[in-house]
Amino acid sequence: MMFRRETEFQETEIGEFPKEWEVKKLGDVLLFKNGKRPNIINEEGGIPVYGANGIMGYTNDYLVNYDTTIIFGRVGAAGKVHLARGKIWVSDNAIYAINRNKSKAYLNFIFYLLSYLNPGKFASKTTHPIITQKSLENLKVPLPPLEEQKKIADILSIIDSGIEAVDRAIAKLEGMKRVLLNELLTGRIRVREENGKLTFYKETDFQDTEIGRIPKDWYVKRLKEVANFQRGFSYKSDEKFTEEVSDGYLFLSLNSVKEGGGLKEDGWSWIKSDRLEERHFVKEGDIVITNTEQSKDGSLLGSPAIVHFPEWYKKGKAVFSMDLSKLLLRMSNVDVNFLFYYLSFVQPLARKYHTGTNVWHLNLDSWARDLLIPLPLLEEQKRIADVLLTVDKAIELYRKEKERLLRLKRGLMSVLLTGRVRVIGDVKNVGVVT
Repeated sequence: MMFRRETEFQETEIGEFPKEWEVKKLGDVLLFKNGKRPNIINEEGGIPVYGANGIMGYTNDYLVNYDTTIIFGRVGAAGKVHLARGKIWVSDNAIYAINRNKSKAYLNFIFYLLSYLNPGKFASKTTHPIITQKSLENLKVPLPPLEEQKKIADILSIIDSGIEAVDRAIAKLEGMKRVLLNELLTGRIRVREENGKLTFYKETDFQDTEIGRIPKDWYVKRLKEVANFQRGFSYKSDEKFTEEVSDGYLFLSLNSVKEGGGLKEDGWSWIKSDRLEERHFVKEGDIVITNTEQSKDGSLLGSPAIVHFPEWYKKGKAVFSMDLSKLLLRMSNVDVNFLFYYLSFVQPLARKYHTGTNVWHLNLDSWARDLLIPLPLLEEQKRIADVLLTVDKAIELYRKEKERLLRLKRGLMSVLLTGRVRVIGDVKNVGVVT
């Protein structure tokens, strides 16, 4: 397969496209129908029920039975596009379409084209946006020759297959991490080093403690015994910047921390103030915890993060906001990475310690007083953290690969679906390495 850049275009009512392409109303090539209210009987198995946002449940009956069906969100997520195959049910908050002119349209291509064009922009501008069959039928789209449609769709399908494979790998690793957190941080599975390699074994010798059964050679400490807390900088709006500022510092805020724990790569902003004191700074390897949350589900409250600066940042310290607290370790036999993973593991419990109504705050004194931490010896803490760090690094590599594939897909859609680049040759030999 090869590509060539197109040089000969025609002006149409919807833009500039290659001379061989046609402009058609969607209603000329697709047959549209409204979905019907489903009888959802279970959450998994059976016939999938599609709504505006994709699969919303399962039923025993089917409304549609075609090789390929395009589903459009009708209400709420109006114009959102999905592709389904075989027997499905389409809910009454969605519209579905089948191919009515197979000599002119390849449904997989139409799906990608509509995903790129975003029919949602034609929805009514109301509290609950709505898109109608008529507006979809009258939507004009560019159509390449049928064989070219198939080639374009096949290329994009190959990339989608790569993205799906990466998603499966991420899901598998995240499931593995959940199991490891549950087993390693409770001591049910132990880690030891043998001949330079980490090995696992099941613990059989336990003691009963306030926190439950833990290995006999572990001990329990309260968070307040492990660390003190230091609040960050209470900044003014004119001291914070989105772009780099001369003589400023990188700034950690609520937007810097992931829900459940971890540092966002793109969560940095900048701060410049003559009111900064040494207590307002963090350095590489420090651990912070969120003490504020503006939502009401507590998914961010108490989330920890270990500070790591971008490679391009050359200053040895950054500023953290008053919505975060820095942990100052009081014990030398506690590993920062182990503590991070344990605080991530118990983060859902932090929401029980919230104060406030419109804005939730974490009652740090109560949280630190009540939170019990099971601690193995320092060397085992480090081994446990190493195992979890290895899994996290693998997850991050897959996420970066997914981002790369998504960028590739967006780039190809922008040139292939507009005809600026044409496909030459057979697509079957194209592959995506993940």
